[in-house]
Amino acid sequence: MIDGIFREGTLELSGAASPVDPGQATDWLSLPGNRILMVVSVLLVFLSLSEYLRIFPYVFRSLTRPREHAHIQRNMSLVYTRNYVAACLLLPFCLMADRYFLYTPSFALFVPAGWSVAVPAAAIGAYLLLRRITYALFKPRRFTLELEEAYHFAWYDIFIVLVSAMLLTLAVLLPFSLPDMTLRTVLLAQTGIAFALLLWHVMQILSLHCSVLGTFLYLCALELVPAGLLLYSALR
Repeated sequence: MIDGIFREGTLELSGAASPVDPGQATDWLSLPGNRILMVVSVLLVFLSLSEYLRIFPYVFRSLTRPREHAHIQRNMSLVYTRNYVAACLLLPFCLMADRYFLYTPSFALFVPAGWSVAVPAAAIGAYLLLRRITYALFKPRRFTLELEEAYHFAWYDIFIVLVSAMLLTLAVLLPFSLPDMTLRTVLLAQTGIAFALLLWHVMQILSLHCSVLGTFLYLCALELVPAGLLLYSALR
């Protein structure tokens, strides 16, 4: 961390610096906290494997059928399983985001070594909180409870598919010893595609009770504002 802040005896805080250092892989893995979290992450994945295999067909179908979110919400057993699996996949996602610098705000430079995995975790928490706040402020008037729940939890369904794709990508590409920057670009592209899918799904849900203009305005207020603030913090 200190070597990352001070370069050739000068304080380096510029966000223009390359976020991926050739020696970062060794440094990251050398931290005991990261190794412990990786072990815990693997255990969480294995403990949730049976639930994952049960819920994945439903969340995968929801990628092309946004109404599937509402179907999941009508089944309390599926809701519990989906939420449990999403919670278990949160740590693997944060570890990947930390290791490959998927979220690199300038304040992360001041986070002590070994605690940097908390930065993407805090970003996810802030994003979900902002979504709740914007929804409370701009809630569509004619939304039913079913559509409201489908809106809130569509993120969980897409998140499960996203983390699955990221883990599969690393499992396939890591043996080829590709540069960290290449892996980072691929993971960022997958995250961008997942967010685009979320926007499309929210738009489909909103369009059930809103006009075209209303859907666009709600989409901007409910999704683009929280995402824009998160992106702004990453570029600071």
